[in-house]
Amino acid sequence: MKVLTTVDADRIRTLRDRDEYFWLDLARPAPEALEEVGQLLHIHPLALEDSREFSQRPKLDRYPDALLLVYWSGRIVEDGAAVEPVEVHLHISGSWLVTVRRAPCLVLDVLHDELPGDQHAEDYVVYRVLDGLTDALYPVVDQLEARVDALEAQVLHDPRQPQLGEIHRLKQEVQQLYRRVQAQRDHFPAASAAILALPGLTRSKSEYLRDVGDHLVQVTGELQRQIDDLSTLTSTFFNANATR
Repeated sequence: MKVLTTVDADRIRTLRDRDEYFWLDLARPAPEALEEVGQLLHIHPLALEDSREFSQRPKLDRYPDALLLVYWSGRIVEDGAAVEPVEVHLHISGSWLVTVRRAPCLVLDVLHDELPGDQHAEDYVVYRVLDGLTDALYPVVDQLEARVDALEAQVLHDPRQPQLGEIHRLKQEVQQLYRRVQAQRDHFPAASAAILALPGLTRSKSEYLRDVGDHLVQVTGELQRQIDDLSTLTSTFFNANATR
């Protein structure tokens, strides 16, 4: 299995001619590079158009020989002061995987070195990418949890008006991530089935993708709990101020 990070037309044609599975990971590709990939791999024009326009909701679009999965991960930014959702478009076929992204994504960069030469079945390559994107949400959830706990300690110790704005902003941040992860959790069983049904995709004995679905359920549950905790913290703030 080969990993490419630039559009090398000759190498892509060679891999296609010998029917060797490859992953092409494009970070902030120029429009002409995306167009060339579409021509080389015969990606459906509607799927290609979607990858020119980011800020989309999680979704699965099926095409005759491939599919497009819009998937969201996340990363910690501003020295731990905030989180940023990371949108990745996965074009998946039985012969190749193309990922398109605009934000940095360390987990994909790490996989560039880990996956080449991997002798696992092709569905395992797709699993590793999806699993990496999903597991990257765990430190994001932990960071959000730490901020909720710190804010709760402040409110309980000395409630002050600026804290109410902080609670509101943090709740919006959690809800933004929750809505995206919840949506992809809900449609992931269909996405998993569509991936495994792709013509030409070799399959492992174990259905690894089920593990990704389980992790999405866990992450969604943690984010929902944080939303509930922040709602409770808002009530705590008002009650504390009412008794002062």
